[in-house]
Amino acid sequence: LYFCHRKAFFRLSAQPPSEVGGAGHAQQDEKGLLMTIDNPDQRIVADVESFTKAALNFSVVFLGAGLRVASFGAILYNISGSLAVFLIVYSMAMTGAVTWLFGKRLAVLNFIQRKCEADLRFNLVRAREFAESIAMFDGGCREYQRGREILNELILNNDNVIWTMFGYEAFQNGTQYLTGLLPAVIVAPQYLA
Repeated sequence: LYFCHRKAFFRLSAQPPSEVGGAGHAQQDEKGLLMTIDNPDQRIVADVESFTKAALNFSVVFLGAGLRVASFGAILYNISGSLAVFLIVYSMAMTGAVTWLFGKRLAVLNFIQRKCEADLRFNLVRAREFAESIAMFDGGCREYQRGREILNELILNNDNVIWTMFGYEAFQNGTQYLTGLLPAVIVAPQYLA
């Protein structure tokens, strides 16, 4: 164990990674601590797989929504043409508002989140790789501080993502109530006249 301000920082294994669990495999010891770092290639494959699933899911949802709009739009237009036109304008306005208010900010925050996660992974792998040199030159405190800075940046960005998503959900819930109320207001004069 190597210490920094009376805290354990590095724990070096006497066995090479191939004897601990094979190259690229993460195993846990009796305390549940990871003994080896996973393979970066596996992480890249997992990221590509996640992106592919998200893109496919987006395509299916987009196609389904388009079919629903076309089928229900035709039925709604036969019931009330003005209501159909109003709902199309309303949906385009709300989509634009969500994109303008939350879309750009979330895109930037998600980019920063991925960058911070990559920096943290790199810092942890580098500290693991050079643990002996860091310990020999008493660099544990600097590495601990750098890791702490990256982790704090990641936590701060995560807080920003949470608050932005909270605002998005509040906006979405507010517009959901309007969606039920406005069509009744528009159609009511036709039935009450």
